Amino acid sequence: GCGILYGVLLDSAYKTRKIAEVEKETHIKKGWWK
Repeated sequence: GCGILYGVLLDSAYKTRKIAEVEKETHIKKGWWK
């Protein structure tokens, strides 16, 4: 039911945030992040 859908949404949001953090770190290392 709704619990599964909520879990999937939470999981994808978590993954998206993790990817964004990795991207940000990569940019900082390359000196792109201002």
